[in-house]
Amino acid sequence: MKGMKLLQVAVAVIAITATTANCDLINPKEEDDTSLLLAALALQCNGISGDITSDLTIKASDDVTKRTLCGAVNVTSGATLTIEAGTTILGAPGSSLWVLEGGKITAIGTSANPIVMTSSRADGSRATGDWGGLVIIGKAPALDSATTEGTVKYSYGSGSTNADNSGTLQYVRVEFAGYEVAAGDELNGISLYSVGSGTTMDHIQVHMPLDDGFEFFGGRANLSFALVTGGSDDAFDADNGYQGSWSNIMEYRYPTNAGIKASSDPRGFEIDGRNSNNTTTASYTNVTISRFLMIGESSIGSTHEGGKIREGATVTFSNGGVFTNYGQTSFIVDCDSNGSAFAAPVTVTGNFNSETTTVKKDTIPGETCSSNVTNSSESKSKYASDWSISSPSTEPTFTGSANSIFSTSNWWTTWTNWKNN
Repeated sequence: MKGMKLLQVAVAVIAITATTANCDLINPKEEDDTSLLLAALALQCNGISGDITSDLTIKASDDVTKRTLCGAVNVTSGATLTIEAGTTILGAPGSSLWVLEGGKITAIGTSANPIVMTSSRADGSRATGDWGGLVIIGKAPALDSATTEGTVKYSYGSGSTNADNSGTLQYVRVEFAGYEVAAGDELNGISLYSVGSGTTMDHIQVHMPLDDGFEFFGGRANLSFALVTGGSDDAFDADNGYQGSWSNIMEYRYPTNAGIKASSDPRGFEIDGRNSNNTTTASYTNVTISRFLMIGESSIGSTHEGGKIREGATVTFSNGGVFTNYGQTSFIVDCDSNGSAFAAPVTVTGNFNSETTTVKKDTIPGETCSSNVTNSSESKSKYASDWSISSPSTEPTFTGSANSIFSTSNWWTTWTNWKNN
């Protein structure tokens, strides 16, 4: 049986003809057997592969083969992956970087020399979903124990270490991620499973992801000075009992002609309290969001929402923020069953500015929904200019009104990328 599997992989390798030195292959999503093709892609790739079992440092000056990810690369328990400032990590098709429970990543860039994790395809030929993205699994709690996305399903959520430390991400860009590892199963730009509050994450851009920008599956990690640009699904997503804070965060959505592949329900925020019938309400998702600017793209359509909070989540808005230019209602507090058996009362407090806010009342007898939000008339032009496909590398111009939202003006300048390919 093992010999037959190797033969199948060999046949898949032979079938792949569009190869470059950096693993620039045909799109494997056209193939029927994803697992076999991912194995074939890894065999064709010349770079880092498999498990990292001891400390490893990747430098900006390293040969390209020492900076290219082949297949799923796993930082295992007890090992630390250090990526030096100014380093570019290249993700080959089918690749992803996993920091497993007990492993660590130290990626500390600077505004002048950010760390970039991007597609191995040539600059100008990159696209959303070219490679998998960054996945971190920690030992902090989740509401329910569960398994990760991806071809290998790792368990998470059974830990109890709130302050667990999975490392540091500062001045990091993750670009063109979200590879579909199986039908309907895309990785996010950055996936965070049970990551603890001892993990440091600030000044991070997720650019052109096929699925969510950031998704928190349980855990206690905090995030600051983070932006998602050109996303196809949700920018910031939290579920399964995540509890933490997000401050100084931004979404800037691109039009469809930029090459994004908008999902059926793309949102700025999507926050779910639970994903099961677990009734331990104290462990439901509870997020404090401070200082945010969420700029949508109305041309995407009527299902494009600024935010949706549901299934027992508690969200506290602090120090204000803005939703603007979304295709439908900018912000929805959803206490409706929404076709789900997991509906529960939602609590939203704090004030922010939004084009429109809708509170969807429930259909479950006896259920209540509490919210305290404020609407005001907002326009995109008050905060930022349009991104233009004719000048894709040019950062939109952000106004004084935009900068007044944040604790630090123009915190995204010099180290971010706005080019769509």
